Amino acid sequence: MEKSGAEMTARYWPVVFRLKIDLGDLEPALAGVDALAESLRDLPLPPAARATMEKLNIVRAVHGTTGIEGNTMSEGAVADVIESAEIDRSWSREERENVNAVRAMDHMRAAKPSTPPKITESLIKELHRLYTTGIPNQWNEPGRYRRDIVFAGAQAFAEPGEVPHLMRDFVKFINSPTVIRQPVLIRAIAAHFFLVSIHPFGDGNGRVGRALEAYLLYHGGYAGAGFYSLANYYYRNRKTYIDLLVKTCFTNDGDLTNFTRFALGGFVEELAELNKIAMPYLKAIAFANEVDAAAAAGDIGPRVAAALKQIAASPDGVSARELVARVPDWARILYRGKLVRTIREDLTRIRQSGLVEERSGRLYLNLKT
Repeated sequence: MEKSGAEMTARYWPVVFRLKIDLGDLEPALAGVDALAESLRDLPLPPAARATMEKLNIVRAVHGTTGIEGNTMSEGAVADVIESAEIDRSWSREERENVNAVRAMDHMRAAKPSTPPKITESLIKELHRLYTTGIPNQWNEPGRYRRDIVFAGAQAFAEPGEVPHLMRDFVKFINSPTVIRQPVLIRAIAAHFFLVSIHPFGDGNGRVGRALEAYLLYHGGYAGAGFYSLANYYYRNRKTYIDLLVKTCFTNDGDLTNFTRFALGGFVEELAELNKIAMPYLKAIAFANEVDAAAAAGDIGPRVAAALKQIAASPDGVSARELVARVPDWARILYRGKLVRTIREDLTRIRQSGLVEERSGRLYLNLKT
């Protein structure tokens, strides 16, 4: 997005650090986000399920934040790159951008900031270094403020000599009592907007701005299902995202209300999707509880209960033979000398109840019930 060291006709918005926003207008959206985040945080998900959702969040965040900048790799390809990120190999430019992004996100997750979390210039520079190392750009120095004029489309940004004091003022502003008293979401979105408005680096400003937003959300209480980032939502709505950033400067003179409403809508969408993804895990937990209750009541025998729990723990389904091999030793003893047909007979009543379904010879927990 950035062009450096060139002269062109462009508009410049002088950055003024003030929180100009109509919170009353945004209260319903803020309440909606908090309700969804709380419900997700309180879900009784097993550690393996939370780890799966964390991985999904990272892939989506990486794909979104690099995709906004023009990276063309698919979400699946990004997932593959992330899996091999620690391998010493020669990366293409697009692969390197995604490897760098996941390393930056790992850095944010590993940080142990104060409460509430503070933004520092050293954090900002380190994130920039992680995002842009190994990516050739004659106007950019990883981890260092720019020395040239930059443009993004028809927007010009501050002279390079102004950047250091703007960044000092930005950090002071975003950590000020006035801003820290605001809802975490508001502070995170403001950090994103003002960093992008300064454009302190030769390249990677959007990625760093979105990273600061994600950092504050993650360490500000929104880590119920792992690392949250709105980058994927911004990517899917790239034109609206960029248009609103520009309008916030030149049409609304820094009023963040419209951009924040857009971002909050994205957060609701992302959290609703995560709740949907969590539902199969919750149904599996409920199913296992039903099995325990039925076994305790004597409605089913112990070997059937063990078999059913294996079905619940097997999202790809199991065949009857696999089921015998997977149940605990004590249950397998109960099947010793039995035909595989015995399991099918054991499961007939349960299958007819709709709790289990059979497709192509494999048994699955019926998540439609």
